[in-house]
Parts: sequence; C-alpha cells; structure tokens
Amino acid sequence: MAKTQQQGVSAITVWMVVFVFFWLLSTVWLVVLYTGQEELKSLNSKLQRDKRQLISPEEAGSNELVKSLSENGPTAVGLLEEARGETARLASGDPKDSVSVVRTKRDELLRTIVSEKLVENPKGYQDVALVPGMSQLYDAFKNERSL
Repeated sequence: MAKTQQQGVSAITVWMVVFVFFWLLSTVWLVVLYTGQEELKSLNSKLQRDKRQLISPEEAGSNELVKSLSENGPTAVGLLEEARGETARLASGDPKDSVSVVRTKRDELLRTIVSEKLVENPKGYQDVALVPGMSQLYDAFKNERSL
C-alpha cells in the first residue's frame, strides 16, 4: 500500500516559514545596526583627531581657560583671544597688538637703550620680563629718590 501524501500546509511548514522570516528580519536588522555603528565609530575617530589638533590631553588638564568652558559659555578660542589681548595690553598697552607687534616694540626700545648708551650694561635688558623689569625700575627709582 502506498502512503497518501498529505496535501495543504502543516504546522511544521508554518513554523519553518515564520523562522525563516524572523531569521531574515534579524539579519537585515543586524546589518543596518552594524552599518550605523561603523558610521558612528568613524565619526567619533574623526572628532577625536580634530580635538587632538586643537588641544592635547595634557594641555586640557592644565589650562585653566579650558577648565572654565561650559556648554553654553564662551568658546576656547574666545577665551584664548581674551587672554592674549590682556597679555598684549600688559606688555605694550594695546590689547589689539599681536605678538610680532609687541616684540617689535620691545626690540625698538632695546635698540634705543643700547644706542643712547645711558645704561652701563644694556644686555641686562635683552630678556627681561615684565614683572622683573618693573621691579628693577622701581628699585632704581627708590635708590634715585633716596639720593
């Protein structure tokens, strides 16, 4: 006797179709997630590279200006420009002066001191900083006043 073949859809067939459907759905979903993850990783590494070009981790830990940044506050460039302007104002009197202008003014003053030959040792003025220079000037003033 020959067995008769069952016609129609059995429960096993339905479960196999459901399994294949979910397997394909999960595979597509994982590919989408993986592709999105790769984009996020590449964007993250690009942002990290850009950050390292702006400031190193050592500088970020030591610079008080960077520590004072907040999300909606001033930018790092703005704070650094403000500090540069204040330093230029202390050095030459004008906050708009660039480093080269401040250096040029200092070099011109040094040339004047050397050329007028009123100072016994003008080499002492070559690399003097602002505060020590003011201190030396005040000491010389006190000595002159006491005379």
